Amino acid sequence: MKLFKSISLKTLGTLALPAVMFLAMVIATASAGKLNLYVNAESMEEILRKSCMASLIAMGLSVQILNGRFDFTGGINIILSAFLAGHIAELVGGAGSVPLYILLCVGFGILISMLTAFMYKILRMPIIITSIALTLVYESVPRLLFSGKGTQLFSNDNLKVLGFTPWVFLILLAGVLLYFYFKDLSVGGTRARLLANNQMTAVNIGINETKNLFFTYLFSGALFGLAAIIYGATTWIQPGEIGNLSTTSVAFSNIVPVYIGMFIGFLSFGWVGVIVGAVSIQMLNKGLAVMINGDV
Repeated sequence: MKLFKSISLKTLGTLALPAVMFLAMVIATASAGKLNLYVNAESMEEILRKSCMASLIAMGLSVQILNGRFDFTGGINIILSAFLAGHIAELVGGAGSVPLYILLCVGFGILISMLTAFMYKILRMPIIITSIALTLVYESVPRLLFSGKGTQLFSNDNLKVLGFTPWVFLILLAGVLLYFYFKDLSVGGTRARLLANNQMTAVNIGINETKNLFFTYLFSGALFGLAAIIYGATTWIQPGEIGNLSTTSVAFSNIVPVYIGMFIGFLSFGWVGVIVGAVSIQMLNKGLAVMINGDV
C-alpha cells in the first residue's frame, strides 16, 4: 500500500506541470476565441512531435550540465552533423539513404563531441572559453564544404519522413535508452557526477578524470547526433546564416527542459522529467503561436 501511494504521488507530481500548462493555454486560447486552433488532434501531434527533438537536445545538454560543464558547441554539433550527413547521404545514396543518414548523423555527432573533449583536454582552459572558440571554428565549416550549398532534406521524399511520426518517437526512444543507461545504470555516469560535485576528492579516490571526460562527451555526442537526424529532416540549413555564435540558440533554446527535469526528476527518472519539461514548453510555444499568429 505504501509503495502504491508513493508511486501515485510521484506520478501526479510529475504530470502536474504539463497539466497546469495545458489548462493555462486552454484558458488563454479560449479567451482569444482560438480554442479550436489549439485543442485538436493535429496541434497535439505537432506538440508531441516537436517535443522529441527538444527532449533529445535537452538530454544532451543535461549530460554536460549535470557533470559540471557548460558547453556551447551543442548547437553547431547538431547543425554540422545534419549538414554533413545530409549531403553525403544524398551524394552516396542517390535519392537519399535513410540508414546511411542516421548512421552519419550519430557518427558525426560523436566525432565532433569527442574532438571538443580532446581540445578541452589539451588546451587546459575552462570549458566555456574552449567551447566558444571551437563553436566559431565549427561554424565556418559549412561555408567551406560542398561549395557552401545548404541542405533542404524536407524536400527529399526519402529523408523527410525522419521528421514525422512515427520516426521521431523511435529516435526519441533510442535517446531515452542512452540517457537512462548513462545517468542511472553506468558506472561512468556515477563517477562523472562525483567529479562534478568534488573533483579533487573524486580524483583522490582513484577516479580517472580524463576517461570520464571522454565517456561523458561520447554520450552527449550521440544524443546530439540523434537530434541532428530530426533537425536536418525538418530545417533548411543555410551556411550563409551560420556564424557569430548564432548556432548556440539551437541548443540553448531547449535548456529550460533540462532544469525542469532537474527540479521534478526526484519524482521519477531523469529522462521523464526532461520529456515532461519539453512537452510543457512546446505546449506554451504552440499556445502563444495560436494567439499571436492564429497558427494551426
